[in-house]
Amino acid sequence: MNVRTIIVDDDSIILMLHSRLVMKSGMDEKPLSYSNAPDALEYIYGPASDETDAVIVLLDINMPGMNGWGFLDELQKKEPPVEVIVAMATSSIDTTDRKRAGEYKFVIDYIDKPISFDKLNRIKESERAAPFFK
Repeated sequence: MNVRTIIVDDDSIILMLHSRLVMKSGMDEKPLSYSNAPDALEYIYGPASDETDAVIVLLDINMPGMNGWGFLDELQKKEPPVEVIVAMATSSIDTTDRKRAGEYKFVIDYIDKPISFDKLNRIKESERAAPFFK
């Protein structure tokens, strides 16, 4: 099965760091990076449907324009054409953010930035993502 990983964060350093970790972890040889949520949604509703079976999204919450919540709201409004698995990758330590993330059907994890190999392995071994890594 073909899985793509996309990283959505407005911080270019985080995009670079997370991309390298995703590659070195074996999760994705060429993860896609987006500095804003609308571009990531455009990929999910466009090319992803032709290229992949699933998309794993490492999603930041606090971004200018459309934030992570807006991204999740858009996914809830219109069912994506591919399986979408979201792990919130955020610096927010607000417990209400953690609780709110759990209310979205696409969200499988809430990870403190920066991510690590252990956190990526936790995503890959999750019930929703594991079938795509066999």
